[in-house]
Amino acid sequence: MYHVGTNKRSHDSAELIYYGVAICSQDKPLETVTISDVQRVTGIARTTFYRSFDNVLDVLEWKCDQYYQNYLASCPAEVIEGLSLSQLMQSILSYMNEHPELPIFLISQDRVPMLFERYHRLVDDLEMDPGRFSPYSLLLSWAVPILLLLCKSINELSDTPEQIIDQLRRDEFFL
Repeated sequence: MYHVGTNKRSHDSAELIYYGVAICSQDKPLETVTISDVQRVTGIARTTFYRSFDNVLDVLEWKCDQYYQNYLASCPAEVIEGLSLSQLMQSILSYMNEHPELPIFLISQDRVPMLFERYHRLVDDLEMDPGRFSPYSLLLSWAVPILLLLCKSINELSDTPEQIIDQLRRDEFFL
């Protein structure tokens, strides 16, 4: 479990620690990245790490939560509440298109389940009407943007999120 403080200094330290984890995982599997590795790359003290995180995976969980909280800040819950499924998907895809680094990093580290888990937390935080969308629809609202983001990074696709959603509508993806 992470316990990053709300002040700027705590946030900046947590960002530096995340940066260290990302750098270290370029040279070795994420599972083998140690706190000592992160210390070596960032220059932080061990106590600084443990003040905010219990282990390296906590850093990624915190970063996922930050990512989704930043998404919510860019598109307030009351706006999301009124969106159709395709609009919700377009909103998520637009955000991921503008901020692809974390999802691509987690995909490269075989941490897709962490993205799922944290996304479900986001949906729970939204307190959407439980009958509005099925769990499968909410899963697709997350999975499709992740898949498209991955395809864009591999194939260098250049369509905008709006164009992608329009193409999916024409293909009757949204029944």
